[in-house]
Amino acid sequence: MFLSKNMSVKNKLSIIVAAIVALALFVITVMAFYSSREDLILNSKKSNEDYLLVTTTQVEGYVENYVDILLAIKKHIDQLPEYQIKNFDTLSEYFAKDLKIFKDGSNTLAVYLGFPDGTMLVSDADSDKKEIPFRKRGGGIAHYDDPKYNATSRDWYKGALKNDGIYISDVYEDSVTKLPSFTYSVPIKKNGKLVAVLGIDLLLTSLQKTFDKLPGNVFVFDLASSIPFASNDKTLIMKDYPSINEIKKYHKMVGDYKNFEYTGISSNEKRFGICANINNSKARINYVACAIQKQDSLDKLVIKNAFEQTLISIVILILSCIFIHLFSAKLLSPLQS
Repeated sequence: MFLSKNMSVKNKLSIIVAAIVALALFVITVMAFYSSREDLILNSKKSNEDYLLVTTTQVEGYVENYVDILLAIKKHIDQLPEYQIKNFDTLSEYFAKDLKIFKDGSNTLAVYLGFPDGTMLVSDADSDKKEIPFRKRGGGIAHYDDPKYNATSRDWYKGALKNDGIYISDVYEDSVTKLPSFTYSVPIKKNGKLVAVLGIDLLLTSLQKTFDKLPGNVFVFDLASSIPFASNDKTLIMKDYPSINEIKKYHKMVGDYKNFEYTGISSNEKRFGICANINNSKARINYVACAIQKQDSLDKLVIKNAFEQTLISIVILILSCIFIHLFSAKLLSPLQS
């Protein structure tokens, strides 16, 4: 037997009490492990909700800012005398020089007008290189830049006419900077007749600078391409994200600001996710912001905490055994004598 008949009373008492203490510490440690895991998961989900709220606020503010810039330029054109905005020639004479002012003042890549005959008035990097406020482009006119360019065939032109209002393009990679870019456009009409389509091209550098400071793991993608265009993990930007369809599926099932669990396609890791659609009252946009968290990283943290608790329990057990042994020796000494 574990407790020998020849074993002293104080040793038997020490072993029995030590076993009870060990069992109690074991139960407490196991309960603490599961409790801390659940608490950590809940706290992680709550943090993801906070990260997502900050992300959606930043993106909505970014979109709103450039929509307002686009509408401010449109308002300026609308307020010009009618004779100044009849067509390409009158706008070229009376307004086009202001394109550069608007471009530089709004920190955009380009500001331009596309006309029904395919021509364009544009202030961009090329006009800056030529040290002119704007240039004439396309429409099959030989002495214009890129005579084969046809503004009416472009998505930004057709999209603005289709919406009969603001159009925001899908994200694309700028050919010069290789950074994510967008085009915002809106029709310019006079007395119900289309005069031109106003467009602005912009980089997401200012938005990305905000993302660089965000905690957690957050990103934004547009539903059309399903490619993240802003994230605090730069390895995701403008790259195919293997798990995006899984994320879209669960987001569609649970809705905005609702947590879900999914398994990463390439890594087979279990993860938490939470997403929300980005909205704008003045324009149609199809952006989704998400915050994700790997479960494995949480489990590793829980295991680390459990290991530390186990070490503490072992120390407590050893100290308890020593104390019980000494205490019982003193307590039972009259009986032994």
